Amino acid sequence: MPVPLPDESLLSWLDHLSTVYGVNRTIAAQACGATRSHDNGVRVSASSAQSVVFGMGDDDVRRIRAATGLMPAAVRRMTWTRFAGSALPEKVRTAAGADNYRTVKSSWIDPGELRFCPQCLDERGGRWPLAWSTPWVFACLRHQCYLLPGCPVCRRTVRAGEIDLANGACRGSVRDPVRREVRPCAVPYRDMAAPLLRDPLLTNLQERLDGYLADLEPCPDTTRADLSDLAAMADLALFLATPDHLSGADLVVLERFAAFSRRYSAASGRLMPRKDRDAPEMFVRTACLRVAAQVVFSKDPWSAALELADFASRPLIRPVRLLHQSWIKRPPQNTTARLSRIVSAVCAPTSTGEGRKASTGVDQRAPGQTPC
Repeated sequence: MPVPLPDESLLSWLDHLSTVYGVNRTIAAQACGATRSHDNGVRVSASSAQSVVFGMGDDDVRRIRAATGLMPAAVRRMTWTRFAGSALPEKVRTAAGADNYRTVKSSWIDPGELRFCPQCLDERGGRWPLAWSTPWVFACLRHQCYLLPGCPVCRRTVRAGEIDLANGACRGSVRDPVRREVRPCAVPYRDMAAPLLRDPLLTNLQERLDGYLADLEPCPDTTRADLSDLAAMADLALFLATPDHLSGADLVVLERFAAFSRRYSAASGRLMPRKDRDAPEMFVRTACLRVAAQVVFSKDPWSAALELADFASRPLIRPVRLLHQSWIKRPPQNTTARLSRIVSAVCAPTSTGEGRKASTGVDQRAPGQTPC
């Protein structure tokens, strides 16, 4: 039986087994012990709280070892518990899968998302790492390109576990400008062209993030602190940044963020629907991470953040008011002392009694003191 690749997702491994043995994923999961005969496909999906991808109990691990010979650590590295202490809190290492599902969803991650490097797919036989489903991996440093969130021809996005990256092709459609008819896109995933990564700032950031997500135990103390701060400042950038704040960015990042900014103007306030608020398009999120890194890792985060907008003065200007309202409802979680002044300023009450909730999300410890 083929063994998992060191960084492989459980769904990717099961899909590889499905291809090798000519069965569907549910049968492959039962054959290798990941599920039992009375389980259904929900147990091996990307976005179900009942799925084994969010963590396995001792019985699950024992069944897999009996069927495949895989050691428990190798099995659990294919699930979201792999990122305990880095992209996810340490508690996911021992929590039940359903609890981990909620933790993953509240940790700036959509487990159903998937981005990919076409050249890596070709080299790996279509098998993909779990990290490609996190917002912390937006580029492939090996091939110096951005990951693709979907087909660059028709813009149809891909979702984890819903397509065959090994042998599949885009299921979208395109309009033929000559014949004026709609035809299937059908571009093989392996043959898609990914934009080149030339931006040194994002290259350095991806190198740092890859180090954070590496399979290290114990996790370095700064990892969770830095990721929490980056998530908070990326959220701030989503509301306040403009294309002017992306000087030196690669064209694909600049153009996608410019399109986002035309749709939701920062000047008039970005009143976004929940989908674009919670799960912005990959290149938009990458642009926000670029801005966030310039704040978090600067010598003076306060001054760097103020370059986006004046969030300290009262009355609040409209762009900041929408950010303020968002953070009052859902304060940034586990941010460190280097951002405490920023978070406090954004969440400071504009009327009596407002903002009391905001302080609950701020960790007053110094950077690096967040436990893994």
